[in-house]
Amino acid sequence: MINAIQHLNYLSVLLAAVAYFALGALWYSKVLFASQWIEMTKVDANDRSGMARVMITGFLYTLLIVFVTGVMIHLSRCHTFIDCIQVGIMLGVGYAVGILGMTYGYGKKPLMLLAIDAGYHIIGITLASAILAKM
Repeated sequence: MINAIQHLNYLSVLLAAVAYFALGALWYSKVLFASQWIEMTKVDANDRSGMARVMITGFLYTLLIVFVTGVMIHLSRCHTFIDCIQVGIMLGVGYAVGILGMTYGYGKKPLMLLAIDAGYHIIGITLASAILAKM
């Protein structure tokens, strides 16, 4: 594990985290899922209090996800770009659907909310994996 951490390309981790975070800006915008997400979460879209803190911590969480994804790609000994994409898809589906599904199930959240949020993470982790694989 230490070897995987030492050999991680930290510039690619940062770039992949920025891409993943930027995907979120599009994913949760009015172009895609903002209206449905706001309706299902009951978030007040006009309340901007604490937004800087939320965005900063959100990016740090994204950076953590990408860092761990990079370590997992290294540990899985991906030999091709497609191998790395497959690892990203497996991590995205396994963790996003599993963790959010359990949380949303107990919280009695709508299945469509799970689809929106898990879909973002599956695509985000896969995008990050593609970037990590190429650098």
